Amino acid sequence: MLKHLIITAAILLSALSATATDYQTLSLKAGRFFGYGEWASAEAMYSLMLDARPDVPDTYAHAIVAAGMLSDTPRQMQLTDMALTAQVPIDSIFTNVERTSFSVGQTSLYCDYLLRCRQAMPWLQRSINGYLLKYYTYRRDAKGMIQYSRIMLDGLPDNEAFLYTLAQGYLIDGDETQAIATYMRILDINPQAYRALLYLGNYYAPRASADPTARNLAIDYLRRAMDITPTPHVQEILHRLTHENQR
Repeated sequence: MLKHLIITAAILLSALSATATDYQTLSLKAGRFFGYGEWASAEAMYSLMLDARPDVPDTYAHAIVAAGMLSDTPRQMQLTDMALTAQVPIDSIFTNVERTSFSVGQTSLYCDYLLRCRQAMPWLQRSINGYLLKYYTYRRDAKGMIQYSRIMLDGLPDNEAFLYTLAQGYLIDGDETQAIATYMRILDINPQAYRALLYLGNYYAPRASADPTARNLAIDYLRRAMDITPTPHVQEILHRLTHENQR
């Protein structure tokens, strides 16, 4: 931390004493430091840029990521507070931190930052929970998908998008029973939900030869799916199931 402070102070003094230094020059230097992984120098440059223009989301994002690479979590929160004070939309901060952290291969830094913001700013939890759900879905993290889908469904129990993500999380986790129940819940809300019909039809179809109930369910779901969007693949499965049923 002391080394970080010394480097930062030296860069600030150098930048302030250079009469030819303007915002574009700072931006170029910051980008160069960031690109080479010189995080303390980059964070110092971005801080100067924010002094000049405190309303640029991308600058906050790069400064937050640089601070994260230095394990300077208090600085991350300070920068976030500065952005809110400058009336920068928090969604633009989150999306820019996501893009920036991913660009340097540090996806977990983004997740850790969101979790830290969630704890520090409870009034933003709903928004942050949505970003965490998106992150865990991208990572195909079953536990996170299930947890945050449930959290989001607490406020919107009939939201199909959250229910689909919950079902996908169960499937990744190997819990077919809960996945089936979730797809059926989607159909209770929207009987024309094509993806749910297709999944359930394809789930029961391979079980049709050994279980007449499964055959009837597969035929029912796939016929309803065909009524919405006919496809040769579904038509072929239906033909096979109905032909076997007539034997």
